[in-house]
Amino acid sequence: KKEVVAKVVEPEDPFKIMATKALTATGVSAGMLGMGIGAAGDAALTGNIATFALAGAAGYQVVWGVAHALHTPLMSVTNAISGTTAIGGLMLLGSSSTTATLLAGAALGVSTVNIVGGFVVSQRMLDLFKKAGDKDYSYMMLGPGALLVAAPFYNPALIPATGVMSSMLCIGSIGALANMKTAQAGAYIGMSGVAGGMAATIAGMPASALPLASGLMLVGGGAGAVIGKQVSPIALPQTVAAFHSLVGFAAMITSIASNIIHPNASNMHLSATILGDFIGGVTLTGSLVAFGKLNGNLGSKALNLPGKN
Repeated sequence: KKEVVAKVVEPEDPFKIMATKALTATGVSAGMLGMGIGAAGDAALTGNIATFALAGAAGYQVVWGVAHALHTPLMSVTNAISGTTAIGGLMLLGSSSTTATLLAGAALGVSTVNIVGGFVVSQRMLDLFKKAGDKDYSYMMLGPGALLVAAPFYNPALIPATGVMSSMLCIGSIGALANMKTAQAGAYIGMSGVAGGMAATIAGMPASALPLASGLMLVGGGAGAVIGKQVSPIALPQTVAAFHSLVGFAAMITSIASNIIHPNASNMHLSATILGDFIGGVTLTGSLVAFGKLNGNLGSKALNLPGKN
């Protein structure tokens, strides 16, 4: 009889573990300091960097401890929230540049497809966990959204506060998806957060851009709702991947439009547009490959492209 030799697992070196963590923290700190230097003298940009850093840290923390069964719904809701790339399209829609306006309009349209379709798909996924006879009043979490949508139009001075609260709801939505008992409410909290953020942006737009923005959102949202409702339940995961590719596309063309409108922007601004274009491209192609694999159009082996992604 062949004797099976147990593998000896070498204990991890605590020095290497801590050194890696320390170097990572130092690198992130250096990166933030570099961004601070690039934004020196620009109060608005400095505020945006602070928001970006805090939101990233909060989002990183809330995804810990997610139940394995909720990983796919969590990805679906975060994907729907990432459709707030629509806000970038809204902000650039009133530009004097025709090219930039076309790009911003396209970003707004595909982003609203992702927002509405993403939340419809998320809700359908979460409904699969419901038991017969379960009473669900999670829809009441749309109440904060109704308030946030009305607030910036009632008083434009409430636009900043609406944006902050909407961001908090989006983060809270992701946190709620970590637990089966609060997952249903989490989807509705996310809807409220996205709706508030969109409303805060629209309330600050020039009136001349509102008809075009409304039309694009209506068409995009309608298309997303139809797709989200008609897709087969077994095809929901690949639908999320397909929707997410729209986010990457929107990020790319919004970055390009911003560069067109601000050709003489600061180095910090230009760096942000380059990163937005690059990360958007990775998201677009990566999501399309994920869709192809989940849908059976591509093999399950790692896709090895010349030059990579």
